[in-house]
Amino acid sequence: MLRRVVLGVGIASLLGAAALTGVGGATAAPAQPSSCVLKGVAHINPGLTVASRAFSYTFSGTFSQCKGSDPTIKSGTVTASGSGSGGCSKSATTGTAQISWSNGKTSSLSFKTTGAAAALLVQGTVSSGEFAGQPAKALLAFQATPTDCNTATGVTAPSFTGPSEVGR
Repeated sequence: MLRRVVLGVGIASLLGAAALTGVGGATAAPAQPSSCVLKGVAHINPGLTVASRAFSYTFSGTFSQCKGSDPTIKSGTVTASGSGSGGCSKSATTGTAQISWSNGKTSSLSFKTTGAAAALLVQGTVSSGEFAGQPAKALLAFQATPTDCNTATGVTAPSFTGPSEVGR
């Protein structure tokens, strides 16, 4: 049975936090943030356990249900990687992500994550491409088999989902 587990993995760009959708160019009024649903799988090495330790991760996922000021962005894909320290109850990481949007454009971003139990906050800045210079964030919920935190292998491939946005 899958249950939400304490996973602070800086993935998604964790990646992808930046997965956000289109933020328009300069306008008279401030642009509203664009948003998507981010869903994917993280691969953590070594796996997260009850004990805190250093780890690295990769992440791949998709953005869907994108809404914002750029109507050409409906979805996207993201890959990310990073490293940090922590365990199943809390974690902190840094990483980078690459996003390919449905309009053919791309975004690169750097991010940091803070994990507490099954929740992961991803915050970053788009460094180049679509949305360059814009802030990005995501709040992700991870799912894994809870008893894996008590094994030597730990949690190695949790799935996650949550809202993400880019813009001010």
